[in-house]
Formats: sequence, C-alpha cells, structure tokens
Amino acid sequence: MMQIVADVVTQVVASLNADGLVIDSLLYGKITERYRGRIIHSYEILNEIANNIIIGKAKLCRENVSGKIIGFYKGVSIARITRESNTFNLVVKDAKSPCLGDDFTNHFLSIFAEIYPRRPIIVFDALFWELHHEYEKKKALKQLLVSINIVRQYLTDLNVLLVFPSHEIMALLNSFKNSIKVLHKFPYDLLKNHRVIVLDPYASDRLTENDVMNGDVFLVELLVDDMFPRPFATYGANMVRGLNAERKSITYRGSVIGVPKEINKVIEIVLDVRFAGKTMDEAIKDAMGVDDKIYRVVYEVSKMCRGNEALEDMIKRLMKELQLDERYYKRVLARVDRASCRGI
Repeated sequence: MMQIVADVVTQVVASLNADGLVIDSLLYGKITERYRGRIIHSYEILNEIANNIIIGKAKLCRENVSGKIIGFYKGVSIARITRESNTFNLVVKDAKSPCLGDDFTNHFLSIFAEIYPRRPIIVFDALFWELHHEYEKKKALKQLLVSINIVRQYLTDLNVLLVFPSHEIMALLNSFKNSIKVLHKFPYDLLKNHRVIVLDPYASDRLTENDVMNGDVFLVELLVDDMFPRPFATYGANMVRGLNAERKSITYRGSVIGVPKEINKVIEIVLDVRFAGKTMDEAIKDAMGVDDKIYRVVYEVSKMCRGNEALEDMIKRLMKELQLDERYYKRVLARVDRASCRGI
C-alpha cells in the first residue's frame, strides 16, 4: 500500500530537525473520533495530521513537551501529550489552541508543498451542472462531499481541482474547511503534457489497472443522471473543451452492469486500485452496494440460465462471488426473468 502523505510528513519532520510529533489532547480526540474506536495505523495518524494542517484545522508548534508514544512510522515517533518521560519538540495542536513557542505551521506547509507530488490530480467538472433536476443536484453535492473525504484518505486537497462551480457548489465548499483549488475556466495549461483520463460510464474503452497506475489526471463530471439519463453528457463536455483526453468506462468483467455509478464510488475505485493495491475487479466489488450486487447477479443469471446449472445453485454461487448476504436471495429471485429460465 502506497502512503504518499505519511512519507512526505516524515521528510518534513526530519527537515525540521525532529524525530517525532506529539499530538495535543484536543486534536487527538478529534482524530480518534473519526475512526470510531477502531485501531488507527501510524500512517493514518500522519495522514490526518497533514490534512488537518493543510486545511487550517491544526497547527505545528515548536515546544518541549512530554508524551506517550502511540505509533512509529519510518523513523518518526508519534505520541500524545501525557506526563510520560519521552520528550518531543514538535507539537501538533488544534488550530484554536495557541502555540506556547514558535509557530512552525508555515514552515511545515512550505516544505510539504515543495516535496509533495501533485499526481494524480482529481478534477471535478461542473460544466453541465444546470442540466440537473433539483433532486439530482442534492445528490451530486452529497457525492462530491463524500468524494473529497475519500481523496483525503489517500491524498490531500492539493490533488483536487474543481472547475466551473455553481453557487450551490461554492456554498457547500464554504461550509467546511478545505484547500481545494477552484477554477472558473478550464485548466488547459495546468493539464498540458499530462495523461488525462475522463471517467465516463458510457465510453467504449475500458479503464484498466495500467491506466489507473499511469494516469496523471482523472476527470469526473459532476453529473448525476438518476432521473434523466444523459449518455452523451460527458462526451459532449469533452467536445466543448476540445480536450485531448482518453474516455474510459469502469467495467466489472467486461460489463458496466452493477458497477457503482455514484461519483464518490468512482473515485473510491480509482484510488483503491492506485494506492491500496487492489485489482480493478476487487475495488469494484468492494465499492458495490447491495442494489449494485443484486443487479449484477440478475444480469449474470440472465446470461447463463439456459445452461445445466440449477437456478438456485447459480444464484447462490453468484451471490457468494459478490459477497452478497444470503438474506437477499428472495430479492434476487424476484427479479430474475423466470420465463427465460423455465425448466431449469
């Protein structure tokens, strides 16, 4: 698993002549709350520290304090403030807490920005936002918010671009702390000489693991077509821009059936493949919801139901393959075209 953010933090800490970070109680409580009691890996803590500093929720102070070591990552000790005997000289604090020594936040940000790789870039394009119904706009805003949180699991806001935002999108961005770059014109110069992949569920070319690992820019249209199908919207946006980009669809074993279409799920699949070491099929399967899996099982049954395998066995085998709980068997069965499977 690639840990780009945590790796850069270790380099920043070393450049500041320190071998560890101690987290104040207020910030530590907020970080642990996000993980809801599960074990937090050291790289996740460093990721949280970096993201909180970047978006202005935390600061870095040069202070001599005592702390209890709770983690270790590539030469950097991670501690929380206690009365233990371990002494540290860099403290990560909640942004509202004052530094008792020198404030090193800007030093951290400057060094981090210099080292941190800005690839891949995730571009959210709202060019056709007004094609939405009001109900679809609400869903798109929610999916955008979840997408940003997914990006922060692997990267930072420095990897995100938001193009042609509507007033609804700007209102959303202004409602929480972030460092997302917003542009009101398409960033041709910024994307020049980069491999740009437009993620389009209607594209004929299939997105491969090689595409994910080697793409520089992944462009996603902020478009939800739950109420009104718009199969040519992404293609049309590509034509309007005159962008020399590859259009790719995410498929599971050769078909888009059952592949999640939510914007946040698309981002999750791409980042899971690139940074978590998953295959494309593994990432898609993990991102599928119950309805996606049911849809896919029904699709597979419809292709195979004239074979020799009993219908019940076929459904249960496919459900097991997709890790779909057996309690959904009756729902799947109700959707299967039994007429096409008569006599099985």
